[in-house]
Amino acid sequence: METQEMYLNCLCNENMEKAYLERELKMVDGEKKAILRFKLRDLEFTKETDNFFDTLIEIRKELEPRNIKLLCKGCCKNIAPSRMSIEMGAGVIAYIMELGKQATEKVSIFDECTINEYANVDEQLEFVEQWYESLKR
Repeated sequence: METQEMYLNCLCNENMEKAYLERELKMVDGEKKAILRFKLRDLEFTKETDNFFDTLIEIRKELEPRNIKLLCKGCCKNIAPSRMSIEMGAGVIAYIMELGKQATEKVSIFDECTINEYANVDEQLEFVEQWYESLKR
């Protein structure tokens, strides 16, 4: 399958920098592998899961203790893919969620966001749970 390269803004100890991110989707023994390779100066690592949203979370878990914030939509508090997006599109497309409302607007998790939209992994996962609960009311 195809490999895509991109540069994403990131805030690194209060300095704006461009990080290199390479994404690759491939099939291995009939299973989907969503691979992200991250590089910023001399920091470099690769993570993989079965979808890009979860792989991005794994990348962020490496970056957050280093005070590095990737500024893309997949790192926003109110963004998450649907189960169908994960199965059909490897989690690249996600929904913008608002408490108490069904999500309808979609974005790419790799689209740029601002520092004001950024949330850490725990904040994002907590908001997703709150959103699900808000729909039950």
